[in-house]
This record gives sequence, C-alpha cells and structure tokens, in this order.
Amino acid sequence: MNTPSHLGRKAFSLVEILVSIGIVAVLATVTTPLIKGAITRAHIAQSTNNLREISNISKMYVNDNDGQYPPVWNKETGKTWLDILWPYAQGDRKNPGLGAALRGTVFYTPLLEKGVTARSYGMNLALEDNNKNRRYQFLPNSSRIALFGDTAASSTLSPSQIHARNAGSAGVAFVDGHVSQVPKDQIPKTVSDIFWNGKM
Repeated sequence: MNTPSHLGRKAFSLVEILVSIGIVAVLATVTTPLIKGAITRAHIAQSTNNLREISNISKMYVNDNDGQYPPVWNKETGKTWLDILWPYAQGDRKNPGLGAALRGTVFYTPLLEKGVTARSYGMNLALEDNNKNRRYQFLPNSSRIALFGDTAASSTLSPSQIHARNAGSAGVAFVDGHVSQVPKDQIPKTVSDIFWNGKM
C-alpha cells in the first residue's frame, strides 16, 4: 500500500524556525535605516520642488504687479506673502491657515515638525527692508540672495528663523530662481550679509 508523500515529510524543527526568525530580524535591522533614509531624501526633494514652485508663483505675481514682489506682510490689509500668493497656486480654494493645515499644497513641507507654531516656509524680511521698491530681480548677484526658505516658527525668513530641517541644511529659493540646500554652517548669521539684504 502506498502512503501519501506528505506523511513522510518532517516538520520544521525549533532550531530551523529560530534561525529563520533571526534572519528576518537581521534583514529588518539592516533595511529599516535604508528605508528611513530614502523617505527623508524623498521629503527633501519634495520640499525643494515646493520652494521652486513658490519661486515660480512669485514671478507670476511680479508679472502682474509692475515688477514688484509681494510684501512679506502688508500692514494695510494684514495679509502675508503667503496670503497674497495663495490664489496663484490654489485659485479660489480658501487658505486653510498655517503649518500643518497647508498639507497637500506647495506651501507645506513634508518635513514639518509637530507643534502649533511650526511653519514650512518664509519670505526674506531683510531683503524687503533694504529694497523698498521690491524689484529684486534687478539686484546684482541675485543668485546669492535668499528669497524664500525653510523657517521654524514664522512666515518671515530671517537669521533667527531659517531652519536647517533637511538633514542639516535649509532649503532656500534664491532671487534668480534656483533652489538649493544650504548647510547650516554656511547660512550667514547677520542680516548685513548679501544673502539676507541683497547688498554687497
């Protein structure tokens, strides 16, 4: 009489099961940092693209407003640069607020920290203070002058608010339109630098 083949097969031993679990654990330990690193790099790339989009949107505003960039904050209307540029990016959609409320728009960084005061991006206040006509495109060395960038807890970009949240660098959109990640130790600490005020 023939016996079914599955009856003659041995089950896995306890040692084999433990070895398999150990291999899976080692693989998980090795791949988890790689996956986290890939996710961080993807978020930095998204943040860089968002800053590029904000820079392009601001140029649309410039074309519609006699060559002037939006103010960082309009004292008469109480609107920030973000409120002013919002319709260029989102049309008639209502601005939901600040920080995490901006998720899903170019005004939100996926690297935003948790907290009520957390902000994604800000506009360079010292640049406006030193160039009242707001026609930044005519400044010499525009590739060295910050226009928008990562901020910590304000919609204004300044030495105290710029935030190196991107693996030790801050995303910065410059007046000439290029965007780069500026390492924390290369960010000028005073507004007297051309990076901030646009003047040599």
